[in-house]
Amino acid sequence: MNQPRRQILDILQEVNYKYAEPVLVKCLAVHNEEGWIEYNLANCYAEFDIIRVVEGAVQGRPGSTEDGHSKDSTLDRIRNFPDPNNKIELITQDRFFKSLEEQKQTFLDLANEGEWLFIIDCDEFYMEGDIQRVRQAIRKRPTASEIIPTFLHFYRDFWHVKAPEPEWQPQHQRIIRYRPGLRYHTHPVATDSQGKCTYFDGSYQTSRYTMEDLYIYHYGHAKGKEFHQMKQEFYKSELEKFNLADGTNASDKFDDKLLEFVNCTENFDTILEFSGRHPEVMTDFPEWNRIDPHYDITEDEKLSYGGPRFVDWKSHFVYSADKLPTIALLMMGPWKQAEPFYNTL
Repeated sequence: MNQPRRQILDILQEVNYKYAEPVLVKCLAVHNEEGWIEYNLANCYAEFDIIRVVEGAVQGRPGSTEDGHSKDSTLDRIRNFPDPNNKIELITQDRFFKSLEEQKQTFLDLANEGEWLFIIDCDEFYMEGDIQRVRQAIRKRPTASEIIPTFLHFYRDFWHVKAPEPEWQPQHQRIIRYRPGLRYHTHPVATDSQGKCTYFDGSYQTSRYTMEDLYIYHYGHAKGKEFHQMKQEFYKSELEKFNLADGTNASDKFDDKLLEFVNCTENFDTILEFSGRHPEVMTDFPEWNRIDPHYDITEDEKLSYGGPRFVDWKSHFVYSADKLPTIALLMMGPWKQAEPFYNTL
C-alpha cells in the first residue's frame, strides 16, 4: 500500500475512533471488601456499560488465602450479585499479584478502543446521574483523554468532610480514555505507548478536563474514632513482624510516619460540616444510622475550621477549577514547575 493511502486510512481510523459512542467502564480492584462490594456494584449500575472487577491480593498482603484470594465473602458476593444486564465481568485467578500496579494494569489489558475507564476503589461512589453527564460531556469533546473529578473525603461520619488536598488529587487519574499501549504506574498515573506520562506530559494539556460538580464520594474514613485507632493498631501489629536492613523494626518507622502525618494534618487540614446529598445507595449502608453525627471534634481537628483560607469551601466543599492549578503543583518531583494542563467542560 502506498504511503499517502496508508496515511489517509490512518487518519480515517483515528477520526472514527474519536467520534465513536463512548463505552463507560467501572473498574474495581477488590480484596476483602465484603462491607462495600454490593453497595458499590449497585451504585450507578444502570449508567455504566461494563463493570469490570479484579479480585485478589497483592503479594504479602494480610488477610489472604494461600492462593491469593480474599478471606472474607467478597468473591461470593460478587458472583451472587443480581446482574440482569450481564454487565459485571469478574476477573480472578489463583495467584497473588506482584504489585498494585500489576493488579490495576489488568483493567488496561482487558480494555478496548472506545472505552472510558472509571477507576475507583470499593469505598468510592458517584452520585446518580453523574455518569450520564460524563457521557454527554465526552460526546461534546470527543478528543478528550481524561476527566478529573473532585473528591469528597468523608471523615469520621457522613456529615463531615476533610478539606480537599489539591496538591495531589489531580494526579490521580480516575476517568481516562483507553489508548492502545497505555500502562499503569503508581496509584494511579498512566503512560502511553511512547512512555509519556498522560498526566505530566504537555502534549496532553488540551485534552484533560474538569467538570463542574462531578464528585467522587469517598467513605472509607467515615467511621468513628475507635475504628481509626483499631486500624492504625492493626497496621502496626502487621509491621512488627518485619525488621529492616538497619536492624530497626518496621513498626518504629510506622510511628515516625504516623507522627509526620499528624503534624501535617494539624498544619494543613481542616474538617468541614457537610449538609449536601449522598448517593442513594448509601442511605442503606449499615453505618448510616449507627454513627453519631454530633461527635466532638478535637481542637487539633478544628484548626483552621471556618478560617478565611477555607471560607469559600464551607458551603460547597470544593475548590474551583480556576484556583486549582496554582496549588495543584505544590508537589515533589521534576514536574514541580510545570504549567497548568487541563480545561473546564
